[in-house]
Amino acid sequence: MTPVSTRAAQIAKMVMLNPRTANEMCVALGIDLRNIRRVQVWLDSFHDQGCVFIKAYRAPTGAHRPRPVYEWQPVPFRYPDVPKPLR
Repeated sequence: MTPVSTRAAQIAKMVMLNPRTANEMCVALGIDLRNIRRVQVWLDSFHDQGCVFIKAYRAPTGAHRPRPVYEWQPVPFRYPDVPKPLR
């Protein structure tokens, strides 16, 4: 089992290297998709601290709701989030 701080650091590194959705991060890190809520909590925490911003919304194939794509920002709260699409 990976320690919580190590897993959070891996997620932060993934966002720094390439903007991704929470689902894509789970797959890339080998985390079971049933634990996506835990990944989303870390992303929300990074977002609240101003470390990441929502760059875009992307709908996976066959999905009705677009998912946020997170990107790292070097200066906290520098870039605003993209508005969420209505549908």
